[in-house]
Amino acid sequence: MISIKGFPNPLGMQLEEITRENVDGIALWELGKRAAPIQVETVVDVNDGAAVKSTMEAYKVLQGTLVTVTDDAANAWTNVAVLDVELVFAHKIATASGGLSATKGWFLRARWTLQATNIP
Repeated sequence: MISIKGFPNPLGMQLEEITRENVDGIALWELGKRAAPIQVETVVDVNDGAAVKSTMEAYKVLQGTLVTVTDDAANAWTNVAVLDVELVFAHKIATASGGLSATKGWFLRARWTLQATNIP
């Protein structure tokens, strides 16, 4: 990836209120540590239109698996569930500099729905 914008939410204790009527105070039930799903976007350059297709196919294979996510600042999160991946856009680049592709023919942006898990 050239860039990834966003990162998984950390796990945190989820609570449910179980307070009864006519009883002073509040009661809470600990449901366990969970994280809300989030969406991040990735950007990559690829050589041609065929590489756009094959890259998206490779991304889709990751759906339903646990991955390690590393953001632009080199922070890593392990055991992150990939819930969904979708193509945001792909377009041909007229001129480019930098990037990962040798010919820098296409620019691909994908949106990922991720959720941190508590699996070590």
